[in-house]
Amino acid sequence: MKFDVFPNEYKERVDRDTIAKIDKNIQENQEAIQKIVESIEVASRKKAQSVMSSMFSGAVCGLIVGFIVSLAVYLAAKTKSHDQILEKFAFFFPIILGAVIGRILGTRAACNENSRLNLILQDKRDFEKRNIEAKIEAQRMTVVYAYEFEQAAKAEATKYVNSKLAAEVVSWMTQYFAKSIADVRREIHTEQIVVPFFFCVFSDRITCSNGTFDFISKRCENLSSRVEQAALAKVIASALQLQASMLYPRDPSGTDNIIDVEYSYRNNSADVTMKYSAANGYFEPKRSWTL
Repeated sequence: MKFDVFPNEYKERVDRDTIAKIDKNIQENQEAIQKIVESIEVASRKKAQSVMSSMFSGAVCGLIVGFIVSLAVYLAAKTKSHDQILEKFAFFFPIILGAVIGRILGTRAACNENSRLNLILQDKRDFEKRNIEAKIEAQRMTVVYAYEFEQAAKAEATKYVNSKLAAEVVSWMTQYFAKSIADVRREIHTEQIVVPFFFCVFSDRITCSNGTFDFISKRCENLSSRVEQAALAKVIASALQLQASMLYPRDPSGTDNIIDVEYSYRNNSADVTMKYSAANGYFEPKRSWTL
């Protein structure tokens, strides 16, 4: 894989390409999308109309059939000395049969219309799925690139471990960082000691809190790739962290300390943020007026 940009730049590039791809997909399918939306509206209306129509037709058919059957039952009941049970059956049967047939036909119509509607909705889901897949693929590409970039930077860092120039930069930064740690005020009202330190590795210079290490004036070769910038930043950060820890195994106030390192990238530089932190051994809690 070619690492011509930092991970953040790559993510921006992939995001732009993905948005352009989705926009193109929308533009190319604009007419189809509109037809899908219209078809959904039409199908929804037809579903309601079809169900009502089928239920009404079923009810009418049921009443007619039920009336004929009931009439035959009623006449049969008349010949049997007015059988009241058969007469009641003859009265209610058309109503019951009409309701049952109407319900059956209405349900079948609803199922048929649901099938048509589902086919239309599937087209809409397929379109949305393509856009979602494009976003997922963009995320995957970004994660893979970031991981492989970091692996390449770690491998490249071995070239600078014994570099005299890197040691010179570390020595220059250590003086300022160590002085900043020593000079921070440790007042009795300050509970936590925090000393930040920030530096950036460009292709032609290194900048930090106390100035710029310019490659031209220092007669240094420029870094030729983003991976080299990231690798040198990692080596300098590790060495600076080690030097500061050796100079201050404990905070001057007598407490334990920690030096955190965080890496990030901008379009032209590999950035490192370091933070020295420790509890202030001279801190005193507030006194109560009631004691």
